[in-house]
Amino acid sequence: MKRINTKATLNLQLLDDSIDFSSNKSEVAIINKEDLDIRIAKTASTQVAIVGSKIDYLILIENHSIVTLANVNFEDELADETTFVEGSFFVDDKEFSPVVSYGRLELMLPKLSPGTTTIAYTVIC
Repeated sequence: MKRINTKATLNLQLLDDSIDFSSNKSEVAIINKEDLDIRIAKTASTQVAIVGSKIDYLILIENHSIVTLANVNFEDELADETTFVEGSFFVDDKEFSPVVSYGRLELMLPKLSPGTTTIAYTVIC
């Protein structure tokens, strides 16, 4: 992985003098797709469900990369036979409200840090 550092500078010209103003340095990590090591696994709380019963889903996202990723779009399919339970969607034990439409859940994850991110939600079949 490569890192680049840049800063901005302003130069104010006065009558017989000049003043320079510099920003802080901004560091950006440059990575290749090959540097990313992301794994995702989904499990259900049961293998057999009775109509009207709940199914809890657990999704584990493992970021084995050395960088935090920003604005990661999470999508998950919902079976036609199920209904998402409002208020049941959690990311690392914090409640979120995903967009539910056309048979899928969608949520923009603000960040995906190195390590494991846990997503959990419930449907009724």
